[in-house]
Amino acid sequence: MYEFLDYRVLDVMTSDPVTVSPDTVLAEVEKILEEKGWNGLPVVEEGGRLQGFVTQLDLLGAFRFGQESTLPAYEQIMAKPVSEVMVREVTTVTPRMPLTRALERMLEQRRKSFPVVEDHQLVGIISRRDLLGALRRAVKGEVAAGPI
Repeated sequence: MYEFLDYRVLDVMTSDPVTVSPDTVLAEVEKILEEKGWNGLPVVEEGGRLQGFVTQLDLLGAFRFGQESTLPAYEQIMAKPVSEVMVREVTTVTPRMPLTRALERMLEQRRKSFPVVEDHQLVGIISRRDLLGALRRAVKGEVAAGPI
């Protein structure tokens, strides 16, 4: 189990994650999340710079009932760009961050995943599933693949 102390985010993250652009419509985002069984997606501009993150909860937020609308038009809302609902202030982790710190951050913020960013570029994503897999491998004595 002590092997876990040597793991870094880069040892377990998903490299080259599925992303969407700020102009992607909510219907497409919802389709990707549904097909993949994920909770969220990084939103990147051309060139890979992280612009935000969108979750299923953000999609639901687009349907808030307001004073001007008691029944939001589904098709109209789902045609909006993801930039209108995504979170712009995104908590990220770095590839070389110790996995213990990423785990602690995930627990503190009750997040399901974090974008992995280096030099403002999205390089991966790390999820609860990745962390649990690393714990399983550490118990079996597997050492970290990346440099400490």
